Amino acid sequence: MPITRVAPYFSTSSFTLVMPRSIMPSASAAECETSTTRPGMNGPQSFEGGIGRFSVGGYETYGQTENYMPYYRTDDQYQYVVNANWLRGRHNVRFGIQAQFRKYDQLTEVPPRGGFTFNGQFTGSPVADFLLGYCSTCTGAFGNSLSHYTSPTIAPFIDDVWQVNNRLTLQAGLRWEYLAPWHESDNLEGVFNPVSGKIEYNVVPANLPAQLVPLVNPQAGAVPPGIIKKDLNNWGPRVGVVYNLTANTVARAGFGIYYDNLNLNELQFTRLVPPFYGQFSLTPVRTAPLLVDNLFPGLNEIPQFPAPFSIDPNNESAFTRQWNVNVQHTFAGNFLFEAAYTGSQSRHEHKRYNINQASPGTTPIQTRVPYPAFQSAILYSSTGGYADFNGLSFRLEKRYSAGLFFLANYQVSRSRDNGSGEIEANDTAFATNLDADYGPARYDQRHRSAFSAGYELPFGQGKPYLSAGGPMAAVFGGWTVQSIARFASGFPFTVTSTNVCQCGSFIPQRVNMVTPGNNGQLDDPVYTRWFDVTAYAVPAAGTQGTAGRNTVRGPGTQRVDLSFIKRIPLGRARMELRAEIFNLFNHANFGNPDTNISNVTAGVISLADDGRNSQFGFRVLW
Repeated sequence: MPITRVAPYFSTSSFTLVMPRSIMPSASAAECETSTTRPGMNGPQSFEGGIGRFSVGGYETYGQTENYMPYYRTDDQYQYVVNANWLRGRHNVRFGIQAQFRKYDQLTEVPPRGGFTFNGQFTGSPVADFLLGYCSTCTGAFGNSLSHYTSPTIAPFIDDVWQVNNRLTLQAGLRWEYLAPWHESDNLEGVFNPVSGKIEYNVVPANLPAQLVPLVNPQAGAVPPGIIKKDLNNWGPRVGVVYNLTANTVARAGFGIYYDNLNLNELQFTRLVPPFYGQFSLTPVRTAPLLVDNLFPGLNEIPQFPAPFSIDPNNESAFTRQWNVNVQHTFAGNFLFEAAYTGSQSRHEHKRYNINQASPGTTPIQTRVPYPAFQSAILYSSTGGYADFNGLSFRLEKRYSAGLFFLANYQVSRSRDNGSGEIEANDTAFATNLDADYGPARYDQRHRSAFSAGYELPFGQGKPYLSAGGPMAAVFGGWTVQSIARFASGFPFTVTSTNVCQCGSFIPQRVNMVTPGNNGQLDDPVYTRWFDVTAYAVPAAGTQGTAGRNTVRGPGTQRVDLSFIKRIPLGRARMELRAEIFNLFNHANFGNPDTNISNVTAGVISLADDGRNSQFGFRVLW
C-alpha cells in the first residue's frame, strides 16, 4: 500500500517588499530657484531644473548634453507567494500562487531642458548669433511626463516530479500568468490610432487646445485603461526528463514556455502624447530668425503638432519557447564531459518603427507621409519582434585534484532576429514590412570558446616535494598559476550610407547590394580593408536600400590572461602576492570598421582593445 503524505509543510506568508529609487542627476538649488524664469529650466519637481544644451559653432557644448536626463523613477514591488507540496508514492507535486502588485513612477522627457544650436547662419558668426539669440536649431518641450503607474500580476502553477524508477525521472508542470496592463493613475495616457489618424484616450483630457481638437477622437473609452488590451492566454507548460543511461552517464531534456512582463521603457509610448507632453524642434530660415526669449509658440499657434509616441493596443505578452537536450559523462580522475543542444524561439518582442514613414520620392517629406498633420516621426511600439536561436555546446571539466583544475567550453550557434532589443530599438527600415529586418542578431557569435585553468605547484607543506619545509620550500611553495583564454568570432554589423531616403526620423539608411548574394565579406581581411565596399551602392535619392541588416561580420577576439599568485602564511594571517598579465600575447583585438560607404574611411578599422598590460598587487587576509 503506497504511503501518502498531504502537505508536509505549507508556507503561507512569503511577503516581499522592494522599493528601489533612482534620481539622476539632481539640480542645484540655484538652478531650481530659477526653473520657471530662464530658458531650458522647467518642471515642478526640484530635480527637473537645470541648464539647457547650448552649442555654439567652434566651441564646446555647454549644459545638459544627454537626453532623458534628469531620469527619475521609483519601483515599489509587493509580492505574496503561497507554496505547498503533496508527496504521494514516487510523485512530488508542488502547487501554489504568486501575486505581485507594482507601483512605478517615472520621468522620461526628451529633451527635458531644451537645446539651442548657433551655427552663424544669420550673421556669419556663431558667437554673434548666440549673443543676438538667433538659434539655427531650437528644441524644447511642453507638458510634463511625470507618471504614476500600477500593475497587478497573478500566476498560479502546478508541477509534478515523478520518479518512475531509479533510472528515469519525469517532470511536468503548468503555469498561467496574468500580467495586467500598466495603467497611469491620473489617466495621463493616450495612443495614436493609425486607422483613424487621430489620438485616442480612455479618459479624454479636459480643455484640449483648439488646434489639437481635430486630431483627437472625442469618444471616452476609445481604448481601455492602460491602453493595452488584457491578454488572458498566457499558458506556460514545462516538461522535463532525466534518464541515467549508465552509472556514469546521464541524459536530460526539457521544454518550457516563459512569459515576460512589459519592458518598462515602453511605458513612455502611452505617456508622451499631446496634450500631456510634446517636443518642439524648430529650424528658422535665414530670412526669419527667431529670438530665444519668445521662441516657442502656444499650442494653438503651432502650424503642425509634434508627433506623439504611440503603441499598439493589440500588443501581446512577449514569450519564449525554450528547449534543450544534454548528455553528461564522468570519467576517472574527476573529469566530466557534456554535450548539449539548446534552442529557443522568442515571439511578440518589442519592436519600434515610425508609422509616419514617408513614401519614396524627392518632394518635401510632409507631402509623402501618411499623417501630414503631425511631424514625420510617430514612433510606434509594437510586439512585432521575434528571434530564433540554435546552439550546440561542449564542455570538458576537471574538478580540483592533485593541485589541478580546468574548464573548457566551446559553442557553435546561430542567433537571428528582426531587432536586437535596446541595441537596435529604433532601427526598422520599413514600417510596412518588419520581416525585412530579419537577419543575424547584433550579438550573434557563431563560434565561442573559453578555457580556464589553475595549477598549484607541488612544493611546500602538504605537497609531494619540499613538504618538510626550509628555505627552498619558503621560496617555491605556495605558488599558483592561473590562466583564462577566450576566443570568439566577430559580431555582425550593418552597412549604411549617407541618408538619401529622407523617409523620416527613427529610420536607418540601408544600402543596395550590387550583386545579390555578395555581401562583401573578404576571405583575408586586414584592418585597412575589412570588407569590400564596392559590393554595396548608395540607393537613388528618395529611396531605401534593400541589403538588409547585419550582413557583414567584424573581427573576432583572441585573448589570453595569465596570473601568478604567491601565498605566504603569517601566523594566523596570510599575505598574498599577485602578478597578472592581460592579453599575454599582445594580440590586436580590433573593433568594427567604419560601416558608412559614403565615407572615404569605409571599411577601415580605427579602434582596438587594449594591448598587453600587467598589474601587481598584494593583500593581507586575517
